[in-house]
Amino acid sequence: MPYNPNLYRSKNIYLPNELCDKAEQRASDQYMNFSTYVRHLIVRDIESTKKVHII
Repeated sequence: MPYNPNLYRSKNIYLPNELCDKAEQRASDQYMNFSTYVRHLIVRDIESTKKVHII
């Protein structure tokens, strides 16, 4: 399933088991628990969408 930030924003989060396993491993590598890591990803995504690109 491709990453879709709108799913996070609407709270309809579906994470396949394999993705959960990878996220839990990355979270433990960064000394975070799973929910903290997911929040970290959501905040990072929201911050990146706030940036205005001026041409």
